[in-house]
Amino acid sequence: MTLHAIALVVLALSQALPAVGLLRARRAQVSAVMMALTGLFLLIGVVLYLNDNLLAAQRAWLAGAVLFGPLALVLYPVARWRDPRDFLAIVAVCAAGALSIAVPPSVVTSALVVLIAVSAHLGWRLDRAAPDERRALTWMALAAGSSSLVAGLASFAADEATGTVPTEMFFAVVGPALYVGVARPNIADARALIVPVVTYLTAAIAYLALFLGAAAALEELGHGAAPPVAVLGLVATVLAATFHPARVVFRGVVDELLFGVRPDPLDAAGQVSGRIGDDPIIALRAIREALVLPYAALRVDGEVTVASGTRATDTEIRPLHSTAGSRLELEVGLRPGDVGLSAADRQVLDIASPLLAQSLRATALAADLQQSRQQTIAAREEERRRLRRDLHDGLGPRLTGIAFTADAARNLAQTDPLAAERLLETLRAETTSAIESIRGLVYAMRPPALDELGLAAAVTQAAGSMRGRSGDPLRTVVQVDGIGALPAAVEVAAYRIAIEALTNITRHTDSAEATVVLARTGSCLTVEVTDPAPGTDSWHPGVGLSSMRERAEELGGSLVAGSTATGGRVRAELPLGQSINR
Repeated sequence: MTLHAIALVVLALSQALPAVGLLRARRAQVSAVMMALTGLFLLIGVVLYLNDNLLAAQRAWLAGAVLFGPLALVLYPVARWRDPRDFLAIVAVCAAGALSIAVPPSVVTSALVVLIAVSAHLGWRLDRAAPDERRALTWMALAAGSSSLVAGLASFAADEATGTVPTEMFFAVVGPALYVGVARPNIADARALIVPVVTYLTAAIAYLALFLGAAAALEELGHGAAPPVAVLGLVATVLAATFHPARVVFRGVVDELLFGVRPDPLDAAGQVSGRIGDDPIIALRAIREALVLPYAALRVDGEVTVASGTRATDTEIRPLHSTAGSRLELEVGLRPGDVGLSAADRQVLDIASPLLAQSLRATALAADLQQSRQQTIAAREEERRRLRRDLHDGLGPRLTGIAFTADAARNLAQTDPLAAERLLETLRAETTSAIESIRGLVYAMRPPALDELGLAAAVTQAAGSMRGRSGDPLRTVVQVDGIGALPAAVEVAAYRIAIEALTNITRHTDSAEATVVLARTGSCLTVEVTDPAPGTDSWHPGVGLSSMRERAEELGGSLVAGSTATGGRVRAELPLGQSINR
């Protein structure tokens, strides 16, 4: 078997095997049938060629290469017949293929017609196709276009007999590319390969043309004599020295033609810095627009919390600098044609990273503030509900009873004065009880002693009525260090914490004395209650300690309670910037 026959067998199998895979996957089935027919006719041509039936073999090869092969491309990945442009491309390929089979010498003209029809149809489909179909067409364009260019260079560099084999081998990548395009399109981004392939082949063709033109000009100047090898080497050296810069220029041109203008890094950094605010959505949109990225998202501990744009096939994740304690990351989708972010893009994102972290932190703080407001409103409504229940279920019936007792006393005042007097005594007792209930409700909202005496005197008054385990009064010393005027919420919390701490001393220790220190330290009010002899069970978590800690934390403060070398201590720090009334 000759090398030419082996190349055709490889080409036939490269069409037939992907066709079987597509048919089994039920994807691009019409195109898969055309691919199978391409492989079949190529194998038939090989068999006829080995049996020295050259004309029949040529017709079979033309049927596979000029008719069914191009039809597989035109009908890929979805066969359409009704659109005039699809129908025109199919008719042009069928007519040119049939002409080449019937008249083999017309193969050059037929191949040119097929090439124009397939290229024009592919360009139109790429412009109109949906994202999934465009991805498959990109794989086809990459494989078919690069194979055509490389095969053309190989045919040009070698004679007709020698150049045919590499040409056929290069086209063996088309079938697998068609399978990948619909079966596994996300295995890689074909768009990222188009720019370097097209750039390199364009530069190679251009420099080959320049070298041949220079050689022809030197030959013409030498009156038909071939130029010396040294001169040709010098020309090749000059061209080789400028090949890389020219390829870079070609890459920029091709990149802009295929994927649009890429942003200037300085302008992009300025746009991003100027538009990032407290809303992360706006920040992500600014990054996408400035860097022309298809997708950007913020991730917290690996989970996407905010996203902008359509998620790309290939993404890159960059960490964000943050002090919030969570792992913050920025995920960006790569532009078409990119295999990674450029150094300029990374510099822009490095500038934007601290701003993004700050934006995300501001959003989290806003959410915490909103939650705190909701909790405050809920607590206020619960307090109102409790007051309404106490008034309705307790004080309301008692006042109603007082009114009925007063009516009964009035009715008996003339007929039975003694009974009326007894009712009046009952009325007084009930009125006294109602007054005590009202005082209890008022005290639950805010101890009246705070308004009448102030914080220090109110604590002193309340401590004066406390007795220890032995029954002796608790000797309490209240020390005040320039506390000044206090917010109402801080004043109530300090009073409640101090009284609860003193109550714990009387319940759980044998101490007969205690010290309460009220001092302003910076922007906080410090409440410290100490006793010299705490009991062994005084610091077990209970209702009292939990209540004091909750009161401190409600204001954004803290509370520490425990034993020290000199006794027990409760120390609370309450921020003075709060204005929540309880």
